Amino acid sequence: MTNRGQNFCRSCSSPLGDVVLSLGVQPLSNALPPQSFQGDDAKFPLDFRVCPICSLGQIGEYVSPSEIFSEYTYFSSTSSTWLKHAKTFAQAAFKKLQLNQNDLVVEIASNDGYLLQYFQELNCSVLGIEPASNVADFANNRGITTRAEFFGTECAKNLIAKGEIPKLVIGNNVLAHVPDINDFMNGLTLLAQQGAVISIEAPSMLTMLRDNLFDTIYHEHFSYLSATALSFLAKQHNLNLFDVETLDTHGGSYRYWLSSSSTFAKPAVEEFKSQEFEFGIGEELVHKEFASRSTSAIENFSDWVKDQKIPLVGYGAAAKATVLLNAAEVESRNFLSVIDNSLSKQGRYIPGCRIPITSPKEVLSDTQGNVVIFPWNISMEIAFSIRNDFPKFIGELWVALPELRRLQ
Repeated sequence: MTNRGQNFCRSCSSPLGDVVLSLGVQPLSNALPPQSFQGDDAKFPLDFRVCPICSLGQIGEYVSPSEIFSEYTYFSSTSSTWLKHAKTFAQAAFKKLQLNQNDLVVEIASNDGYLLQYFQELNCSVLGIEPASNVADFANNRGITTRAEFFGTECAKNLIAKGEIPKLVIGNNVLAHVPDINDFMNGLTLLAQQGAVISIEAPSMLTMLRDNLFDTIYHEHFSYLSATALSFLAKQHNLNLFDVETLDTHGGSYRYWLSSSSTFAKPAVEEFKSQEFEFGIGEELVHKEFASRSTSAIENFSDWVKDQKIPLVGYGAAAKATVLLNAAEVESRNFLSVIDNSLSKQGRYIPGCRIPITSPKEVLSDTQGNVVIFPWNISMEIAFSIRNDFPKFIGELWVALPELRRLQ
């Protein structure tokens, strides 16, 4: 592998300074081993750094993207909150860009077609680019044309050569997952030069630092974005960042709009960059405070788990669960299981701590213990589902982060 994210910045190649936060040596967060697996989980350093020049947050590369994403257990359509977000975006983008019927919409990392299905309903042509072959197959079986490949310069050239010129290119929660971020951006530039408008959604690094969301740091997230870092990256690739919007997803995200034209940038672009500057997104003191709060939260959660006198059940076998449980050195004896609605995750383990993943019905129907919800960003959706689907369950509902608290 390269030294990107460890010794030098993967965006601007500047030397990187000291580690801001180390979450120890951890397994890949979404590499959920089957319960029949008896071997050891591969583990790698999980160290977060920030570039002093362009402010891109990043971690090192220890595993190739093909090892992480060729088979994936996350299906976006399992979350009703995410589906609602996708439908709202599709309708708004169709109107914002004045798309016509049969205009081509391409989504990069399109997963199971959760978003493109809504553009289909608007009679747009759609094409998904999805590296996980099992997820791409699922989308194709739903009638959403999807190619199992990684996006980058070569993929963009192939699209252009085939005459597949999109009016809109969507990259929701994918740019952070790309180790060679410049190759990815170069591919976007090629499509933008053909007239495509680009929409990118990514969690806000400012929000992560401010709200102590350290469990969003994991090996699949190579980069941590801000308006400052994205603006710097866009300029390197002759792209114009002309608008930024705030979103509630993932605890706080930005939607970035880019094109190759010299469209006048909306005031929001400089407003968000100014907010980040005033917060001190690139300042050492801010980074130290984030690390201190994160360490305290991990220690508090670990102590709380050990003090529990009744069984604990986790909810949501998400990457957040893997990161927190392993950072807190939680053992399998501390949790009966982690429950998850995704059939592709059931019958597996949370890596590292080896807590079994089961279906909610197996556990909540007769468990008297308390539930810890790991996906805090959809905690209210999960809490409602538990109370509605399992009325006999009388245990307490807790959320581990941003701070440990009981849901009423």
